[in-house]
Amino acid sequence: MGAGAAKKKSGLLILEADEMWSFVGSRREVWWVWVALDAETRQVVAMVAGDRSESTARCLWGALTGEYRRRRSSSATSGWRTRR
Repeated sequence: MGAGAAKKKSGLLILEADEMWSFVGSRREVWWVWVALDAETRQVVAMVAGDRSESTARCLWGALTGEYRRRRSSSATSGWRTRR
């Protein structure tokens, strides 16, 4: 395993998701950056950029490795309902 590579975890995996906005190009275009973090290690496990829609949230979910998608208990982000 290379330096900085994540070790496989056992037990419950807890993710934290958050989003932040920024202007891209002209100040008229707002983009959202969505980030999923492993709550224990603080490692970024997925990231996407887009609008603040359910479609972009689904893209973040799709960017997660299978291990995180299979072993999750629940996930939530500020202002969004919890999804099981």
